[in-house]
Amino acid sequence: MRTPWRWLSESARNRWTSRFTPLWAQMVLHQMGIRVRCIGPRPPEGALLAPNHSSYLDIPVLASQTPCLFLSKAEIADWPVFGSLMRSSSHLHFARRSPRELRAAIDAVSSKLASGARVCVFLEGTTHGKGMLPFRSSFLAATQASNAQVVPVGIRYHVPPGVDFAEDVAYWKDHQIGAHAWRLLGLRGIEAEVRFGEPRRLNAGCRKQGARTLQDAVLQLLR
Repeated sequence: MRTPWRWLSESARNRWTSRFTPLWAQMVLHQMGIRVRCIGPRPPEGALLAPNHSSYLDIPVLASQTPCLFLSKAEIADWPVFGSLMRSSSHLHFARRSPRELRAAIDAVSSKLASGARVCVFLEGTTHGKGMLPFRSSFLAATQASNAQVVPVGIRYHVPPGVDFAEDVAYWKDHQIGAHAWRLLGLRGIEAEVRFGEPRRLNAGCRKQGARTLQDAVLQLLR
């Protein structure tokens, strides 16, 4: 999609997106009646953010607390509300079809990090409402190429009586986005909590170990 600011440099587009996205996120959360509490130091510029992932709400919840760019799966570009943001900005899309596309996405994340942008990558790869899926290590290569720090992030939700987190807030593969979002819009009293961990540099020798270390750090933040 061609955007009216397409003539801007990459760094200028990154700055515009990073400044606009928190405003968009705060507006979305206000309309949904969701309050957010933030704990811990804000991530430094040029850091990769590695949160757990249970719902599409994680995007506005995290974006409302720190300017950052998101790497999302390509189909989100067709979703209502979220899609318009992803299509018309510097956020990244990743079509998981081939090793070549994976390499291109890693290079794109590395470029954003090197330019000083914070980039959020959901290393679980998809949303999961119960527990946490193993963190995938592929995108940690972007931090090695750009010498970027990584920040573990814990996101959790507190729901009022009568609200089922696993069905009403978390998003599963068998949910339909339209019906799920419509039901969620009618709920009130949901609170989100974002906990930022300490920035760290991962051992360049073993990305898989780095992914396990990051996941353990996120689990600690969620306790």
